[in-house]
Amino acid sequence: MMGRQLGRYRILAPLGAGGMGEVFRAWDERLRREVALKLLPAGTVQDEDSRHRFRREAFALSQLNHPNIATVHDFDHQDGVDFIVMELIEGVGLDERVASGPLPEAEVVAIGIALASGLAAAHARGLIHRDLKPANLMLTKDGRLKILDFGLSKLADPGHTASTLTGPETVTGTTAYMSPEQIKGEKDTPRSDLWGCGVVLYELATGRKPFGAGTAAQIIYRVLNEAPEPPRQVNPAISEQLQSVIEWLLGKDPHRRCPDAGQLRAALENTAAGARVRLPGRHRMSRPVLVGVLLAVVAVAVGIGLGAGRGGWRLTGPPAARALAVLPLENLSRDLDQEYFADGMTEELIVELS
Repeated sequence: MMGRQLGRYRILAPLGAGGMGEVFRAWDERLRREVALKLLPAGTVQDEDSRHRFRREAFALSQLNHPNIATVHDFDHQDGVDFIVMELIEGVGLDERVASGPLPEAEVVAIGIALASGLAAAHARGLIHRDLKPANLMLTKDGRLKILDFGLSKLADPGHTASTLTGPETVTGTTAYMSPEQIKGEKDTPRSDLWGCGVVLYELATGRKPFGAGTAAQIIYRVLNEAPEPPRQVNPAISEQLQSVIEWLLGKDPHRRCPDAGQLRAALENTAAGARVRLPGRHRMSRPVLVGVLLAVVAVAVGIGLGAGRGGWRLTGPPAARALAVLPLENLSRDLDQEYFADGMTEELIVELS
């Protein structure tokens, strides 16, 4: 491809390759500037109708003007090759940065704030990334985060279900970062991107992917059915607040996940300032604590029953339970930061007992 001309772009050198195609450094002869040229895999745009749709979507992406999002300049077709023209970014990918181990918390939080800021701008325009992962995030030479390949997964496949992203017994970079609803083939929403944020921040903070390695089937099972190891157990240097934010993002139920990128940014800014805040919708206690509470409830119930028996009541067997009420628990610590815990215990008891 070196020296080849595609439209007004002359290819200069390769930059990399991935699932969405090969990327080259190129020269825009009309505007006299260097750009990144992404050649799409053969068959991505199958006919003129899909090419028209692709061009329309690429135009929508080109309207995103945010310092944390790589700009899409153009989409074109030449000599049987479909390609996208993007802003050329010089820097290092986060996949390279995290390959040597976890990043300092201050850097993880700063990256998270920039990521949330870019997503908030895109989501406000109805655009979803759908494939957030360290390989699609780059730090420029001056330390600014850039989100790459925004929306390209939708351009290549408007259905974008798990069946089109993963093959049997195959691990792809995308599989480890897909939200539960994406795996189930449900409609993508901004909260799917926020799940991706949680997976990225977990990996940056711990040096590990939250759902481990293995085949696609193994990873998908863990995403749907298992909670990842708490980040502080992997890296004790992580603050409780950052762990809370990451776990908030990794809620399997989208309705209990961080609701929007703006709230994520606010939570991370509070984390950077050392402030503890209640995270809306995050009321989940650890299983050991929950088991302890349930055992205490059972012990009290048994004690009451035995005491009643000694007082003359006859225990002829368990009565038919028509209803069970869990009354709200009170926060006796007077620590406002613990209010979410009291609310969460009440909610979890109701869910577990039912």
